[in-house]
Amino acid sequence: NIFSIFSSRLALKSEKKEDHELILRKSIHHIKSSSSKLRRLILANQILVSQNLHYWLTMQSITRGTSKPLRAL
Repeated sequence: NIFSIFSSRLALKSEKKEDHELILRKSIHHIKSSSSKLRRLILANQILVSQNLHYWLTMQSITRGTSKPLRAL
C-alpha cells in the first residue's frame, strides 16, 4: 500500500528531525556548560595572577626596605 509506505517514510523523517533537535539541544547545553567552566577557569586564573603579583610586589617592597607591605590589589 502506497499510503503505508508514505506514512512510514514520513514517520522516519519526523524521527530524524526529533533526533537532530535532540542533538542540537544537547550540543547547546554542552557549549553553555563548557563556557561557564571556561569563565570559572578564567576567573580563577585572574585571582591567581593578582595574588602572585601582590606577593611579588610585597617581596619587592620588603627587599627594598620600605616599611609597609602593599595592600591587596
